[in-house]
Amino acid sequence: MADQHTPVENSTEPAAVTPKQYQRLQQIHQATVEMTRIDEMDSLMETMVNRMSAIFGCPRALLLLVNPVDDEMTVGAVYPEPDDNDQRKRLQKAYINLTPLHHDPYVESWQQRALHLHNLNDNADSPITELVTLAGMTDQICMAPIYTGEDQPSAILIGEIAENYADADKAIMQQFAESSGVILHTTRLHTDTVGKLADKMREMSMLQQLDRELNERIELPTVFEMALDWALRFTNANTATMALYDEITDSLRTARNYGYTISDDEIEHLRSQYGNTLTHRVARSGRIEVLPDVLLDQDYAWIDRQVRSQMAVPVMREDRVIAVIALESYKINAFTDDHISFVQQLANRAAVAVDNARLYDETVRERERLSYILSTIGDVVIIINTEGKIVLISQSAMSALQLRSDAHFHGKLFTEVIDFKPLVDVYRRAATSAESGDEELHLPNERTYYVRATPKQGIGWIIVMQDITLFKEMDQVKSELIATVSHDLKQPLGVMRGYLDLLQMKNTFDDPSKNFVRMIDNAINNMRQLIDDLLDLARIESGVDLDFEEIPLSELIEDCIASNRPGAIQKHQTLTLEMPDDVPTVAGDLPRLSQVFNNLVGNAIKYTQAGGDIKVNVEPRGVTVRVSIEDNGLGISPEDQPHIFDRFYRVRSPENDDIDGTGLGLAIVKSLIEAHRGKIRLESQLGKGSTFFVTLPAND
Repeated sequence: MADQHTPVENSTEPAAVTPKQYQRLQQIHQATVEMTRIDEMDSLMETMVNRMSAIFGCPRALLLLVNPVDDEMTVGAVYPEPDDNDQRKRLQKAYINLTPLHHDPYVESWQQRALHLHNLNDNADSPITELVTLAGMTDQICMAPIYTGEDQPSAILIGEIAENYADADKAIMQQFAESSGVILHTTRLHTDTVGKLADKMREMSMLQQLDRELNERIELPTVFEMALDWALRFTNANTATMALYDEITDSLRTARNYGYTISDDEIEHLRSQYGNTLTHRVARSGRIEVLPDVLLDQDYAWIDRQVRSQMAVPVMREDRVIAVIALESYKINAFTDDHISFVQQLANRAAVAVDNARLYDETVRERERLSYILSTIGDVVIIINTEGKIVLISQSAMSALQLRSDAHFHGKLFTEVIDFKPLVDVYRRAATSAESGDEELHLPNERTYYVRATPKQGIGWIIVMQDITLFKEMDQVKSELIATVSHDLKQPLGVMRGYLDLLQMKNTFDDPSKNFVRMIDNAINNMRQLIDDLLDLARIESGVDLDFEEIPLSELIEDCIASNRPGAIQKHQTLTLEMPDDVPTVAGDLPRLSQVFNNLVGNAIKYTQAGGDIKVNVEPRGVTVRVSIEDNGLGISPEDQPHIFDRFYRVRSPENDDIDGTGLGLAIVKSLIEAHRGKIRLESQLGKGSTFFVTLPAND
């Protein structure tokens, strides 16, 4: 039996490596390569404990995560997963406060930054022993702390010991822990970065959608509902209130409540009994306030006893408070800086929307006054009645459409005033279909606008145009950045390729080393393919000019079949083509269309098992021609199908784990087809195969 905690000792003379230890070193290398390919934290942690168990013969393995901010420890992954559902839930919810445990035997051993062996019976009173026991461990364990620069470990890798280990075995296990720690840290950083980027993109998308929805709504109750709905959706708050503020009387009037179980009248009565509430303070000061714990505010209005934190944001218009948005949560300190930033932006938009709604109420009484106020709004706004005549046109619309500022357009036909044909076409399509129409237009003033024409019963149509030039420029900068970074990555890859070739020329390798060289060679090839795809996608998205010409589609498809037939023969697959004699020509860029169909046929061969069938069918359909690529391969699940054309998206399954790919091929294909004014769609059934349909305009 080992001591209570036995650290790994560093010997001046390393012990000879046994065949079993050498095998473990090889397994660690393979596991490291495998884990570096995983970019999702839960999957990585599960793989980590699985590999620890397999390599070192641990019947059970556990990964504990340490949060240095809260000084708490939680379970990251456990192997094997408990069969008992209650035990599994307890592990998922388990956490330990480390603050009072600085003299705990386990914690003291971590401070030595080395792997230690512990006997659970010797530390029976420790909460950590209770957690480890909950994972099914009963006797001796090894604990390997993972440090990433902090004073406290970021994770602890634990394995139940089923045999006695020599010092060399312990050192190998510690090496596995250190390698796993580097990968865990890198993946966590990657996950955090991607998560933050996704949050920002989600926030931007939500705000864009909010802008569109608010610009379509000019009724005050609807604006209030939408503002609170978006605030609750983003912050996960439990209750919300929007109250209008009257500066002259210093009074608040509730416009909308969400999430309360009592009536609005009861809420108003309760609020009237409190004086200097947070909402009222914000209305007077015009500054955001957050209560991390409402118990700290003696003036808090107790409407819902479950509330623990509150945030209030002023809705400002022309340096004055016109309303206050108040959010409440059942959690202490529930509102983050991101929540505050989003609700502040929402309040700014709500302010504009509230003003627009009030202006709409005044149009019945004073159209000229409304027209004047609309002229101060940055968005282009044009209101057209049911007869197609202009009712209102904002000053920004006149500037964007380069209309004379001294001219009067009220009562004139929209189609006579506006000579910018693309905008007229948007209006006509909306008027014909009686549905909202939206489109991006590049106006003569060299600005890009998002245009939406919305029918309004009893009014006519409202055209709202938002300047999105900045977003387009940002997207262009993103594409240029990808192209630049991808280009710069090619040089070190070339150096790596050169030295790898020299190594193979100058040295003789045994079989394991040849396998390592092959893995490096594959990694370089995959990275180069990823860079090439990134550059290609960046060029396409930046609007690369296509060299359109008249292309005999039948010849293009036949060349594609001939190019891919060797790959099908190698896998003993049947590759057939069904095509009539009267296939029309299409207008397109020959190399790019060849790239499209070679990619689709190549994918069908790649993801179809040996001996499978791939059928290519060409079918003229009036003014279009449709090409279908059908296989009876792995198929794509319904959950994956909506994302199959997304950048970097790859279907993950045991059947295709060994198939290389960048996740960019289908994104490039879709972009190229749309650049040819075509469409692509997918039909697939898991286990039965997939069919991709490409439709292109046919030449007259």
